[in-house]
Amino acid sequence: MKLNIKESVTYILKTSIICLLLCLSTNLYGQDSSLVMIFSHGLITFVDRTPKSNFAISYKGDTARQEVQYKNILVIDDTTAMQIHKYKIPDDMKSFKFDSLEEAKLLEHFRDYEFNYSQDEVYQAQLKCESIFFKNQNSKQFLLWYFKVPDYVAKMQSSLHEKDSTHTLSHLVIYQLYLAFTTGTHVTMINFPVMYNEDLSEHINTIKNDVANSVRYSDFTFDIRSLQLQLAYKQEQKPFTIVDTIHGFQCNIPDWLNIISIKNNSILATFPDINNISNTFSIVIIEKPKADSFKDFQKFCLKLPNVISYQHLESSNSHIARYKVLTQAPYGRNTSYYSFLELKVGYAVFVVEATEGTYPINLEKINEFLNSIIIY
Repeated sequence: MKLNIKESVTYILKTSIICLLLCLSTNLYGQDSSLVMIFSHGLITFVDRTPKSNFAISYKGDTARQEVQYKNILVIDDTTAMQIHKYKIPDDMKSFKFDSLEEAKLLEHFRDYEFNYSQDEVYQAQLKCESIFFKNQNSKQFLLWYFKVPDYVAKMQSSLHEKDSTHTLSHLVIYQLYLAFTTGTHVTMINFPVMYNEDLSEHINTIKNDVANSVRYSDFTFDIRSLQLQLAYKQEQKPFTIVDTIHGFQCNIPDWLNIISIKNNSILATFPDINNISNTFSIVIIEKPKADSFKDFQKFCLKLPNVISYQHLESSNSHIARYKVLTQAPYGRNTSYYSFLELKVGYAVFVVEATEGTYPINLEKINEFLNSIIIY
């Protein structure tokens, strides 16, 4: 499967996407991670590539810079600040992956840590914490919480403004707003200070409707070049299409897909996680299969040792055979989806490893990808 590299690079330059490699330091465990910033048409996407805790999040803006002294603080358009904290999840709290109630307790645990530190150490005053649990469009759970800055701090900031005109009222912080969510081995918490001239409810709506819905997570490291293209094509409202003229095959790459790698004959990716379960997505082209016919190739693959049983599904394309497959995994049984594609040269296997719970939820996304496939 060959992606036209020259056209892709030209498109990246044309849409003014800039990729900057920075170093993001965390406040609690002192770990460093690579942060990539992607700029595209008034949207900035921050990609944290910490092993086993990869995530990406987008915010509207044209410019962004990293504070020199505090490298986990990012300033957008010189008006909006966001501070990223990452907390390693203790071993005795890792049951959150299979229980949404346990995940909520985990997020509350780190909220309490941060809130108590702000109350007892930073402001040394009684504060009132407000919390909102919600899920984004991909059913990922978030905790949004905030508190009002004590009056004495506001008075100190106002006094500073009176003594120094460079400190305008717009610099005054009146609320501290946080968004917390799990990212694999860590809890990520992002702080958004709300300024004097800003509306708290507008900030909350932006975070719930725009920022949280932009969050991507994967156990694997994102392929940055592919993510650049996905964001660019989405902003342009155009499909991201891969054309393979050698094998006679093309498909569209959905913007929701978390791509791990695209190579000559394969794509490896994950679906958006559902209750901390990420279904894997793979498509592999086999040029010289050990089979005499397309049907023999299907039979060979469906007789692999991990296949327990399978159900043939209807397909409107005679060159695509579809199956619902029960497979044995190291931790239990998976309800998987297999598609076999008869190409001009060789065959392709499209596999989605899912669970009984996530399979029906992701079926619409599976069909979206399959319907984009053209074989010629």
